[in-house]
Amino acid sequence: TIGAACISICSTGIVRISLRQDAPQIKYQYQQVQQILTRRRRASRIMDFSLARHNMVVEQLERRGIRDPRVLEAMEWVPRHEFVPPELADMAYEDRALPIGLEQTISQPYTVAFMCQEAQIGGNDKVLEIGTGSGYGAAVLSLLAMDVFTIERLESLFDAARERLRTLGYDNVTA
Repeated sequence: TIGAACISICSTGIVRISLRQDAPQIKYQYQQVQQILTRRRRASRIMDFSLARHNMVVEQLERRGIRDPRVLEAMEWVPRHEFVPPELADMAYEDRALPIGLEQTISQPYTVAFMCQEAQIGGNDKVLEIGTGSGYGAAVLSLLAMDVFTIERLESLFDAARERLRTLGYDNVTA
């Protein structure tokens, strides 16, 4: 216990600070500590996703015969966790399709990589993708082709994918 605050650290690393109501300075410092911890958790999660993405490329794609270095690099660059619902982000790099709403799914990573490899897309190519879904395929294609045009029959999926692609900076995708 320190003055108006009681600080305890659990074995799991969780910091608990109990404050008296008349301790505004300590409350402010507590909020700063919470903000720092939140930023560190986010940075750690980003690092975890980067490692998961790398492992996906090595363990799921290379081992199953994906050899095109451009496709492998594109798959390692695109953050698949940004294209799935937040509650499924921890499953984003598993080699499986995941639901994205409206009875639709995001294709499994191997399927996307296989299609891209077999299409032999060059850097000057223009690609038409039919079935935008979450936008993941278009994002991968955008790293392989000069321009990607994508269409989707379900308007709400299309609008969400267009905004996601714009936010993530896939400027050569026209949705």
